[in-house]
Amino acid sequence: MLSGKKAHPMKTALLGASLFLGFLAGTVAGAFSFLGLPMPVAAALEEALKLAAIFAALVLCGKPKLARNAGVACGLLAGIGFGSAELVNYFVASYYHNLSLWLLRLPPLAMHAATGAILGYAAHAAGKRGWLPAAAGFAAAIGIHLAFNYLV
Repeated sequence: MLSGKKAHPMKTALLGASLFLGFLAGTVAGAFSFLGLPMPVAAALEEALKLAAIFAALVLCGKPKLARNAGVACGLLAGIGFGSAELVNYFVASYYHNLSLWLLRLPPLAMHAATGAILGYAAHAAGKRGWLPAAAGFAAAIGIHLAFNYLV
């Protein structure tokens, strides 16, 4: 590491699990994309899957609570994993074999990373302050996702 400190195995496992489970959540969401769900329902489902990936990573790694920074990092990686799976799903489903699709799908990848970070903070808040702040974070992630889908 650049700081000279050794990586903590539990933190590394938690971050890796968040990325991997985020990718799995994105793959599941890709299966639902063929159902033609209304945009608000699809956005809520995608954010719920990302949040489930974060909590599943916590359970797998035996960490019942998250520090704020760890929550944001786990959420960010779950969002990147989710967005990456969505990018692959679009690529495979659309049979695009050129760079234009990849470039077109980069902004949604950033949106998934940002809403994932919000959800990670919400997971931290759930452990500290209960479910009301976590629900507010979940609602904020859905709102940002919807705004992005309608505006971009």
